[in-house]
Amino acid sequence: MLGTIAVVGSGIGALDLAEELGGSGDVGRVVVYGRQKTGPAHTVFARDLAEYVFGIQPLASDTSAVLIAVPDEAVPEVGLAIAALGPAPAGCAAFHLSGVLPTEALGALHGPGYALGAFHPLGASSRPSEGSIRVGGGYVAVTGSPAAVSMARRLTDALDAEVLEVPAARRPLVHAAAVLAGAYMRPLLSLSSRLMERAGVASGEAMPALLSLARSALDRVEEGRTSSTPANPIEDGDVETLALHLRALDPDDQKLYALFAREIARLEEHRLEPETLEAIHDVLAKYTALEPSSII
Repeated sequence: MLGTIAVVGSGIGALDLAEELGGSGDVGRVVVYGRQKTGPAHTVFARDLAEYVFGIQPLASDTSAVLIAVPDEAVPEVGLAIAALGPAPAGCAAFHLSGVLPTEALGALHGPGYALGAFHPLGASSRPSEGSIRVGGGYVAVTGSPAAVSMARRLTDALDAEVLEVPAARRPLVHAAAVLAGAYMRPLLSLSSRLMERAGVASGEAMPALLSLARSALDRVEEGRTSSTPANPIEDGDVETLALHLRALDPDDQKLYALFAREIARLEEHRLEPETLEAIHDVLAKYTALEPSSII
């Protein structure tokens, strides 16, 4: 059983996280520290799952972890304010929730005795202080000292989540991967919807159809099935259809399509005949401003 968890920040993401912790049954108490004089409207307070404190106040002696859910630029300042309160509660770890900041952003808390780490829920907004955070059932990218990582595992256990332990120097790569898989899905679907509408599909029908397709594709990936649905011209070695698609697109869309197609070709190169792969790369090179030899 964890003791008190301090959540610093009163944005929607901080309050979502406080609600999950408070409702987990594995946390003694959750205290939210915010800049508003009164607690903001949120179900975490309506359900009596957390207490609200105005400003940075001394922490309870049984505080197990401090989660700093503020904009990245404010993290060092908050660290200094907490450090000014005095020595850390015994065994307490302090985490920021940024996907890119180093743990050194909390350097002011090293002297008072906090174990330092980064605790970044992969389902979170890139600014956890502002976007929604739901951790349960998901993954958290964790970096920090051994004591901080150990505490992070206890937190993720309470939240029914999994830890991805990431070396400090490689955190930007993990964050970039998460952005590609998560945030970039929306513009890709938006582009696909626009193309359908240009083809005459009603705007109210295009996105539901594409969402259904995307869910089906994700299911196939999760199940370990490598083939796409619908039929993919690269997987089929259908160079003519690939070229037809590209000719039908506007210049900006052509380049985006070609870049994604190049990645699919890389994944499928072991299944394609060398001459077919070369023909695909020749077509794609016209739209990616790369010479064929640089992408084979």
